[in-house]
Amino acid sequence: MVFAPDAMARESVAAGATRWSAATGCEVALGEEGVPVTALRHIYVLEDGRLRSLCGRSTWDEARTGVVGIEIALEDPACSGEYAATHELGHALARVQGHAYDGVMADGHSPLKGERITVQSLAFVCQGLRCVAHVPEDDLGDVPHP
Repeated sequence: MVFAPDAMARESVAAGATRWSAATGCEVALGEEGVPVTALRHIYVLEDGRLRSLCGRSTWDEARTGVVGIEIALEDPACSGEYAATHELGHALARVQGHAYDGVMADGHSPLKGERITVQSLAFVCQGLRCVAHVPEDDLGDVPHP
């Protein structure tokens, strides 16, 4: 899959693409004809009458079967640009909404959210991507998995 980051998002997206390529064995690349990725300072949504910050956001096609655009926040204190890019690229690769139990694909408000591509995050992405490898970045050790 190919992603087309703007200049501000390029470094974060390149890092995320490299990590997903290594974990999945699939080519995840940057190019002009890819899914557009835009860097913003902050991303806010109104939820239940309150503003909530997001690390990133994917825009889905009408059928909700694919990501057609990504925004990542570069100045949110809750996350790094690389985390946001890796997480949102994961949604695009998986072609699935929702989240993994832990790791980089966990919900952003989960206590098990992390920077790493864990076994659970990799399984989440590989449910929609035909992964040719399954190489998580680490194992969470004593954290119980469902």
